[in-house]
Amino acid sequence: MRRRQVAQGVTTARRSAKEDREHRMRTYLIAMLIRTISFPLAVWALLSGWLVVGLIFAAAAIFLPQIAVTIANAVDRRTVPDAAPVSPIRALPEGGPPRPHPTAHPDGHHHRPDGAPSTDGRDDGL
Repeated sequence: MRRRQVAQGVTTARRSAKEDREHRMRTYLIAMLIRTISFPLAVWALLSGWLVVGLIFAAAAIFLPQIAVTIANAVDRRTVPDAAPVSPIRALPEGGPPRPHPTAHPDGHHHRPDGAPSTDGRDDGL
């Protein structure tokens, strides 16, 4: 069974373990910074009479740790597709390299069977 060839894109490549760990730690620290700021702001807003704002900050201070831990534990589990990598050079079709036209001359021009260049405009070398 032949493995199909798929170009590996940037989105299918996994981050290194070090980069993944650093990304998760940075995300966790930002969430905890927001939580730390939310707690005193909740107290201040509730004491100042801003009930709705105080409840929003209190909810952030209460629920953000669980969300941050869940995000921090989300390891990058992307997998490479089950295919062989494709060379950066243009991949050849299934049958191999293209075959020349039966009337093509080695110089790339099309010729009539009698050897004279064709008159149908195909002898321009393209």
